[in-house]
Amino acid sequence: MGYRWVSDNTATTAFRPCRLLFAAIISLGLTFGAVASQIPAPAPAPAPAADPLPFTNQFQGEYFTTDFTEVFRLRHIEGEGQGGVDAYTNFGFTKFVWSDNGVLLLDVGGRVTNDAEPGVTGGVHRRVMLGDFVVGAGLFYDWQDYSQGSVALELFSPNWAFRTNGYAILGEDVDADSEFVTTGATNIFFQGNNIVADGLALHEEIEVAMSGADIELARFVGFRATELFVGGYFYDGEIGDDTVGAKGGIRGFLVPDLAATLAVSSDDLFGTNLYGGLTWFVGAKGGLSRPNVARRLLIPVERNEQIVVNEIEETPPLSGPIALTGDDDEIIVVHVQQGAAGLNEGTFEDPFNALPATQEADIVYVHADGVFVGQSYTLAAEQRLLGEGDGNLHFVETDELGEILLPAGSGGANRPIIQAAPGNAITLAADENEVSNFEIIGAAGNGIFGNGITDFDINRNIITGSGGRGIFMNNISGAADGEPIASGEITDNVVTGSALQNIQLVLASDFEGDIEGNTADGSTTSRGIEITSLFRFVGDVEGNTANNNFLDGILVDVEDFIGDIEGNTANDNQGDGMLLAFGTFDGDVSGNTTSRNGDNGIDLTIGGDFFSDVDIENNTADDNTLEGMVLTFAGTGTSLVEVLNNNFSGNNGGVGREFLAQNEDVFGNRPAVFIELDGNTSANALGAGPPFNYEFENEDLFSDGEMTVDLGINVGTIGIGEGVELGDIP
Repeated sequence: MGYRWVSDNTATTAFRPCRLLFAAIISLGLTFGAVASQIPAPAPAPAPAADPLPFTNQFQGEYFTTDFTEVFRLRHIEGEGQGGVDAYTNFGFTKFVWSDNGVLLLDVGGRVTNDAEPGVTGGVHRRVMLGDFVVGAGLFYDWQDYSQGSVALELFSPNWAFRTNGYAILGEDVDADSEFVTTGATNIFFQGNNIVADGLALHEEIEVAMSGADIELARFVGFRATELFVGGYFYDGEIGDDTVGAKGGIRGFLVPDLAATLAVSSDDLFGTNLYGGLTWFVGAKGGLSRPNVARRLLIPVERNEQIVVNEIEETPPLSGPIALTGDDDEIIVVHVQQGAAGLNEGTFEDPFNALPATQEADIVYVHADGVFVGQSYTLAAEQRLLGEGDGNLHFVETDELGEILLPAGSGGANRPIIQAAPGNAITLAADENEVSNFEIIGAAGNGIFGNGITDFDINRNIITGSGGRGIFMNNISGAADGEPIASGEITDNVVTGSALQNIQLVLASDFEGDIEGNTADGSTTSRGIEITSLFRFVGDVEGNTANNNFLDGILVDVEDFIGDIEGNTANDNQGDGMLLAFGTFDGDVSGNTTSRNGDNGIDLTIGGDFFSDVDIENNTADDNTLEGMVLTFAGTGTSLVEVLNNNFSGNNGGVGREFLAQNEDVFGNRPAVFIELDGNTSANALGAGPPFNYEFENEDLFSDGEMTVDLGINVGTIGIGEGVELGDIP
């Protein structure tokens, strides 16, 4: 359904709602005048035996009582009604204020559609007896996303009813939502320092609240207060098409306090709709006999209390390219291409030919195949430093198209190389930085360094032979962006041969993030991965490889750890494969492989004063010089530990023990430890020491029974020391 904009921001329609409303009122006034001229003077009411009342039932010779002062109603309508409005449920209240010639109706109601959209209605309506006729008029207000004022006019005779309503939208009547979409002709490319898109279309979803009017003529039939009605309606919006429709149906009382409606409407905008439902009048009076004119003083005003809304969708093509934006600002990209000729202004057409000083840009894009010797770069706040090549793709979030693929730079094959940087090759100097897809060789300092930062993302880099650390994030703190918790990710990097730690994080505040998928092999004097803190770490250390390091493969030593240490490989390190020390621990140590390490395969210490809940499952520990796994408990906190389905083989050959759990508090703090051991396999031949593959020790000299072990089915001999009890864990 199309529409046309015109210079005064109105649709090209022949009638506006206000004109239609006035026309309806004038026509109804003429109708009233013609009818009133034929109305005979009302006959005097017969006097009752006592307490006479003003209205009589001319059909049955009974008085019409006026002691009915209020009614509640509950209505549910299914199907899309006149103008395509939604099905709804309404709870309303009407107060009747009687006078000597009629009644004033004060009406309020609330409703909710089947889609949980709320709405309210309020109005005042006056009905007057004129002989055998009732004339009614009222004003109403409706709200449901939009606001609507309406006028209701009525004329009742003994057998006929005429109704008309006019509706006018008050305030805002258009709500537009648009988004750019790609087409078969869309092309996204660099131009200057912008990302530019050509061949787009603009998909527009527009809601237009419509003003209008309806009219109906009804004939009373049968003996159950039933009427058949026919009529029509017209609706028009600020933009889009207008519509003229027809309607008809039946309504009436099934029992004295329950009415039913069934109707159909049809027009060229909203189609043909069948709708109907029930209305329960709580506390209503009356019978199933044919209603007299006086009873019509009490029936609800028939009107469309929901606002008619036309939904328009358009997707016009855009002419010419547009510069894409992020957070309502143009996305600025500075380009670097080693050896580029020209003006070297940092645009796509004239890129820098060397790593520049810190740029004020969203992205610094270093094109593929460049080798930058003796150079380095320091990022600005909220900046991404991206390298092109090796098939790694980068994405950027735009206002217009959401996440898109960053266009190619030079289109070369290999990621850019920063070689022999005199200090740190890349420095993160603020918050919200990303460094991705570089190869860093032989930096005199650290490969990638940050101090006092947060919200970092370091991914898919190859760092070799750094004089300091490969990746070193020091004093990580949420203070960098004013938050109490720092955040960051180090993922899918290959860091080898660093003089110090290959990857090191030192936390200066609570931290949330992941260290995943990295390779950290061959540190010449230190560890593969090291995370230390007096604060909390929330996240995962997952899928990393840390082999052949001078000390431990992976060290995590933090106050509290919430998350999983899962799927890591730590082999052939001179210290422990994995050395883990936490105050409290809530998470899993699962699926890790630790083999041929100089000390223990997995060495886990829990030493805090609060509850820890740990699952240690499906790990493999082979041929480590000391234990395959050591669990040490201290402090006063209770620890609940499941040790399930782990495989131990060839560890601690001199002692003949592959698994050790010990409570080593010697000062009477008496931590409570509950361990379940089930499904584990040990294949170690017993050596010269205690003849146990699994050993449990309680070293608290001042108490007994502070370690409880629940034994399942395990392969290998189990030793239970003094102070250790066998029993079910809680």
